Amino acid sequence: MRALRSRKLFCIILFGLGVYPLFTSAHLLNYVAVKTTLTPDADVLHFVTDISVLFNDNAANKKEQLALYQNYYQNNFSITDEGRPCPVTVEDFSLNTKIPQTEIHGRFNCTKPIVYPGDIEVRAPIFADKFAIFDHYISFVDKEIHADIVLNSGHTDTKFIGKTKAAVAYAATHRDEILAANTPESLLTILKQFLLLGITHILTGLDHILFLVAVVLIVPSLRKIFIIITSFTLAHSMTLILAGLHVVVLSPRIVEPLIALSIIYMALDDIRLLRRLHPVSDFAPRFLGAFGFGLVHGLGFAGALTEMRVPGEYVLPALITFNIGIEFGQMMILALVLPLLKFFECFSWHRKFLVYCASIIAVVALFWFCQRIFFIH
Repeated sequence: MRALRSRKLFCIILFGLGVYPLFTSAHLLNYVAVKTTLTPDADVLHFVTDISVLFNDNAANKKEQLALYQNYYQNNFSITDEGRPCPVTVEDFSLNTKIPQTEIHGRFNCTKPIVYPGDIEVRAPIFADKFAIFDHYISFVDKEIHADIVLNSGHTDTKFIGKTKAAVAYAATHRDEILAANTPESLLTILKQFLLLGITHILTGLDHILFLVAVVLIVPSLRKIFIIITSFTLAHSMTLILAGLHVVVLSPRIVEPLIALSIIYMALDDIRLLRRLHPVSDFAPRFLGAFGFGLVHGLGFAGALTEMRVPGEYVLPALITFNIGIEFGQMMILALVLPLLKFFECFSWHRKFLVYCASIIAVVALFWFCQRIFFIH
């Protein structure tokens, strides 16, 4: 009777974990980066807006969608030159479902030639009603002139710096200071956002959670757990930063199946060791495995930031803060898992329970591996 109940429980847990990934994402991120580049041409300001998500209203056709963009920009994105409005016209757009990405092209028609960034003022609450967390990077680019501002839900009105040659020259050599002064909350906002995103990423990433569980499932001492988890942390931190800086680039079509394989390997190794009379893990192989697979998981972590295309000046702070968030999330998971594993050691069926856990992890990871190889493009 007990064996039957155990099998039923095993099947229920297996079914639940197997169905879970069908209804939720392992990488739930809600930050959106928007980049608008303004290029002056006499009294016309051409613009290209690049949005790191699909931003459309599922219109019946392209003409209807273009009209919706036109209405939205007209009501939410205004540029003035010396108080006079520059009417906006949305001319074209493209949607890329694979990245995903939205690119919108258009122009602002001003009343006089725009020469310097300081000739215009910007009011852009655009996207504040669409995205919970976002930053809108606006760049004025013309030959050797490059000026930047950053807008978000709490900062929608601003001016570019530089209305004379001297001012533009100063702005060019003090770009970072002017950007920080013009948007004082921007960097701090990004650091807070990416800290939370790192925590959210690992807490909602069931694949990373199951890998951690498989790694510590039969490690006997807290000291060894600390060393093994530290090796995993160092490894994924290295590849997260290298991939985020585009020093190492590997396709998600390769990385995601490898993450699933890493879970399968660890779970099967747990089962192998649990079949011993004294199921103590071999420390060196587990340490090296955690480090090696940590390199792969770091590429998976970086993939989330790559999809968001964080602008260059904020890439390194975003990567570091995101990584710190991942470590906080990792500690939260271990703080829950390790006491539970210690508690179950009191029961005679402890080893059988661990075999069931490792088996469930292996089967779910095998499902993910097949899914990522054959069904995800």
